[in-house]
Parts: sequence; C-alpha cells; structure tokens
Amino acid sequence: MRASTVQQSIEINAGPDKVFAAALSFDAPSIVKKHGALPGVAAVAGQTAAWSAPGQQRTLTLTDGTSVRETLVLLDRSSYDYRVEEFTGPIAALIERATGQFEAAPDGAGSLLSWRYEFVAASPAAAPLLRFMVSALWPGYMRAALKRLKVVIEAQ
Repeated sequence: MRASTVQQSIEINAGPDKVFAAALSFDAPSIVKKHGALPGVAAVAGQTAAWSAPGQQRTLTLTDGTSVRETLVLLDRSSYDYRVEEFTGPIAALIERATGQFEAAPDGAGSLLSWRYEFVAASPAAAPLLRFMVSALWPGYMRAALKRLKVVIEAQ
C-alpha cells in the first residue's frame, strides 16, 4: 500500500460544538503557517460560501508558490473530511492525493480536537520518501497549527 497516515490531537478548553465550528471555519493563512521545510497557506481562493456542504471546493496557494485543491467530502455534527488533490510543484512527484479529517470530541470539561491526514504516494518509487516526510515533518507542522487554533478558540 502506498498510503501514509499521521494524526495529531490537542486539548482545548471549550465545548466540542464551539471547537468544531472553529475547526470548520478557521482562517487558513493565519493558522497553517510555514513549519520547517513545509510551506504554509498564503491564500484561499474559490470559496464562495462558508465551508459547510460536501462538494464545495477551494484552492490553497502555499507560501512557496505551489497550490492544492481541497474538496469537502463529508460533514457531520462533530467531524468533517476533505480531499486534497492537484498538488503543484515538486511535491506533486510525491503525493497523488491526501484526505484530511478534523474531529472534535468531549474531553472532561473541554474538548479534544484531532486532525488526521492520509497521503497516497504518486508512485511506488515515491512512497519511501513520502513516508519519511509524513513521519518526520508533518507531525510538527500539524501540532504548530493546532496550537495556533487552540489560542484562537480559547480567546473567543
């Protein structure tokens, strides 16, 4: 199999409904920033309404000038899934597509927000390098974004 998976979670001092609403609507350029070798989100285009219905699409331009297309795939009361495709730049040689998921769950007096990614390698030859990137670089990238999102949520 050519898939590589990574998940990070963070405890947030707010109820799951509030946490989920924030995870669904956060401002990507202010939350998903460059981290090490991985670019951040510079801009979001093509989103004409709130991220609220399966099938909606948007294009993310990254800080290194590359881009990806996101499609909202599934949305329920506490989680949403999205597909990431059409990678441009050098990373396109590694990644065919990815799926992401945010889920907010009750956790004591607050919530646990989990973010999961599954990446599919562009080819069998790309799989080892993708596995390395996902295991070595992606967890810190996700943790940093989740920490920024936690600050925003808890300040509201």
